[in-house]
Amino acid sequence: MLTIVVLLVASAVAGLVTYLVLRRSSLFSSDPARRAARRIARTEGSRFLRRRMDAESATGLGLTLALATIVLAGIVIGLLLLMVRSNTGLAAFDHGIATWGAREAGPLATTILRTITWLGSTEGVIILAVVVGVIAFLRTRRPVVFLYLLLVVAGQNLLMNLIKFAVHRARPTIDQLVGASGTSFPSGHSTASAACYAAFALVLGIGLSSRVRALLFAGAVAIAVAVGCTRIFLGVHWFTDVLAGFVLGWAWFGVITIAFGGRLFVFGAPAKPSVATSRARAPSRAA
Repeated sequence: MLTIVVLLVASAVAGLVTYLVLRRSSLFSSDPARRAARRIARTEGSRFLRRRMDAESATGLGLTLALATIVLAGIVIGLLLLMVRSNTGLAAFDHGIATWGAREAGPLATTILRTITWLGSTEGVIILAVVVGVIAFLRTRRPVVFLYLLLVVAGQNLLMNLIKFAVHRARPTIDQLVGASGTSFPSGHSTASAACYAAFALVLGIGLSSRVRALLFAGAVAIAVAVGCTRIFLGVHWFTDVLAGFVLGWAWFGVITIAFGGRLFVFGAPAKPSVATSRARAPSRAA
């Protein structure tokens, strides 16, 4: 049961740190996530799609943030891949952690790990996405929440599988305690849990207090970390696979969330002229 203790401690610490950071920062008063949540809550689907085609509303700060997120995630994942290829850095701990997890996982612990790992499965995130989408729609009456969740769920899955195909890293061969197919880098369950549960927290937090939203995001991070731990302890992923999955998942969530910011950010919009300037430019009635 030591693996379960480690899992619970890791997820609890991750959730607590997330909550404290969000509560002590001004993120919820200015971050893309909150503005995207407002956008999702207020925008009709047809108007939303039209504005996505408006270059003026999609430029500026939004594209800068999205590009920075992509570049940063690419650098981190690239560094992890270099470690894997050279068996240095964090990759040096891969074998030892996998061996320890296989040794410590008894029958009861394995059952618990399999239950938790389902939360990051394709089936699990799709079912939960539908449930969360319905709940959010009933609260906001905005069908655009389904589009947002669809892009997060489908996009992370496609991107993760493309990277898996390109990297083609073999899975651990140490007592795999659950069925797994495909290659190993990055962890699909970790990618899905990082991206999707953050999106669930965002959608469910629409219109709620900052404290509740911080708790929702803390829970999302805790679940992602718990799922990532199960993939290692069940012997189907290396430690670095899980880290890469977290980076990829949270980066994809960030990009899609920024994309849904829309005009609420006033991206690239020209500054409104002052009242005095407007009056000066207005033609006189005498003319």
